[in-house]
Amino acid sequence: MDCIFREENDKRKEPCILEEFFETREKTALEEKLRADSRYQEKRNKISRCLEELENVEFTRKQWDVIDAALSSCNERDSEYARVAYCLGLQDGMKLLMEVLELDI
Repeated sequence: MDCIFREENDKRKEPCILEEFFETREKTALEEKLRADSRYQEKRNKISRCLEELENVEFTRKQWDVIDAALSSCNERDSEYARVAYCLGLQDGMKLLMEVLELDI
């Protein structure tokens, strides 16, 4: 692992330190934090209610396949959004820390 942050045009196959860190946190602390976060739980409950309403509609098999594909695509996009936002936030925090450490306080 010879990089901390992967630039957008970086084609290396091995993960960078930040990517490794994100994957670890995503699978551990994130789930616990989300269970305790009321705003996240409100959104999660709203989605559940909407999905329950969908189940009461009589769609054809093909329509269900289209709905499933659309929802799956949204989930994948949202996961990527979260990954990028997390990495950007961590980069910003590290830059801020480096600037603070350069100050002669």
